[in-house]
Amino acid sequence: HFGFVPGRLVTDLQDALNWRGRALAIEELQYMIRYLKDTGVLRANLDGFMAFMTGLVKDPNFKIEINALQIIGDVVGIVGPDIAPHSGGIMRQLIEKLGDHKTLVRQANGKVIVRLMRALGPAPVCQELMKSLAQVESWRAREEILSLCMHALLTHGESQLDLPGMVSCVAECLNDAKPKVKYTSIETLAVIYSIIGSRIHPMLPKGMHERTLRMLEVRFSQSQLPTISPEGMLELPSLPRPAGAPADGE
Repeated sequence: HFGFVPGRLVTDLQDALNWRGRALAIEELQYMIRYLKDTGVLRANLDGFMAFMTGLVKDPNFKIEINALQIIGDVVGIVGPDIAPHSGGIMRQLIEKLGDHKTLVRQANGKVIVRLMRALGPAPVCQELMKSLAQVESWRAREEILSLCMHALLTHGESQLDLPGMVSCVAECLNDAKPKVKYTSIETLAVIYSIIGSRIHPMLPKGMHERTLRMLEVRFSQSQLPTISPEGMLELPSLPRPAGAPADGE
């Protein structure tokens, strides 16, 4: 199958009643991808293989789901820009999973999205994230989208990003019902301010409440910024919250 996958692996992965066999099969598939010598075979069969893998991302089995996400990330790393025709479908699946209640699933999704940013540049990926920000129902998904935008900004800078559009979308989250989302939106705007300075002000929505503007100015005046750990995880700074910002645990 797909030019390089033994038929027995596909059969085992599709056997819903044999969870042990499926677990072994997904591990073997991941090994094959990571040590694939002829990447041309993968590129030639990318359509079918990615359709197969995005189906496994929706699998109810946690191990299958996580390994499928890791394999997609590996494929993105191998084929680079050639993943572009599939990026829209992949992003839809990943954004849907960003609201998952399992932290490991959200982290695995985020890692694939970061790899897509490396492969395609941050602009098209962030564009998809911003389009979804106001549409996703899960507050966890909104928090993860904002965190991924910060990751892009800290890694790539302006890098042809639509910063006016991003500021407008992020600023809407300052009124989010979930305090964690509010806080993450403040941090995202602080990162943008660190890159473009006062150019951010005309990008902010007109008619913002004076208290919100003061809160942002206080945050902008603080030099501490989110960072990316050696493991690639976003880490928010520990600093006094501006007046009006949500406290931990709210």
